[in-house]
Amino acid sequence: MKNLIIIVCCLGLASCTFSYNEETTSSTKTEITRVEKDKDEIALGSINMLLDKQEGPKALVQLKKYFPLPTSNDEALHAYAKAYFYIGDYDSALYSVNEALEIDPDFQGYYTTRGYIHHSRGDEGDLKIAHDNYVQAIQISPSSEQAYINLIELYNQVGDSVGVYTASKTFITNVQTAQSYAKMADAYLLYNDLDSARILCDMSLESDEKYGYAWYKLMVVNFREGNMDKALASYGSYKANTDKEDISYRDGYLIYLELEDFEKAIQEGELAIKYSPNDFEMIAALGNLYKNQNRCEDACRVWQALIDNEIKLAEELKNNLKSCACLEAGV
Repeated sequence: MKNLIIIVCCLGLASCTFSYNEETTSSTKTEITRVEKDKDEIALGSINMLLDKQEGPKALVQLKKYFPLPTSNDEALHAYAKAYFYIGDYDSALYSVNEALEIDPDFQGYYTTRGYIHHSRGDEGDLKIAHDNYVQAIQISPSSEQAYINLIELYNQVGDSVGVYTASKTFITNVQTAQSYAKMADAYLLYNDLDSARILCDMSLESDEKYGYAWYKLMVVNFREGNMDKALASYGSYKANTDKEDISYRDGYLIYLELEDFEKAIQEGELAIKYSPNDFEMIAALGNLYKNQNRCEDACRVWQALIDNEIKLAEELKNNLKSCACLEAGV
């Protein structure tokens, strides 16, 4: 209605005012465009926060509200790809990221995302496509950290130690960060070059003393060298700088076992099965430790998880259960 009033008023003005009105109209259009762009950025910011938490369904609802398909906004399409990925709809995720690449074929992030979608599907052909996309992302942006990290993980997955080493070396050449140093330490650990791995861990921690992954790798180096006191110290720093649900308590369990601190080993083992309830090897091992400490009731409590999950029990474990007299013979 406001626009209609403006138009009527303008028609009643002399022709000498036309150029002014044209400028005003142009300025108004520019302002509207700017406001719409700001609204899009705010909406995408909110959506990306959801995606950072891997809340795909919620992100998808917001995307459909603010960026209904089809859309020419490549960033929104990229967000669609991530949202579909998090709900397990890989085909729609690939379609969306391909649409984003049609609009902007020179953005490395889209290749990294497309590579990761194929990587997650895991078939041999998908892994080849994932590899090629990661390489393309690195070629576009040699400082693309995530593409390097994903590529190194892919080489690790297929057991290509040369690929891991080569990619890690290129990574550290182009990107000097705590992550790149730690990944290079990983590569040296594959060759059991503990001295070089230690140096790279130290370099990583000099760059970021709170980088939990570097502390973890330093723990591995110390453990392999047989220095359990240092391994325990590194493990403590790793735990202090890592979210509880992401900690590998199994490693703490092993360190305390080596130190023959069985009570602490039990504590770490309980945390391990709490946060990784499907780690059946850990469950079996913790049960054995309880039994060896003459704590049969705890052993049977832990082993029960194997029975509840219908995990085939080894003959030795069956005998342990019988000897504990906690379960009926023949379980």
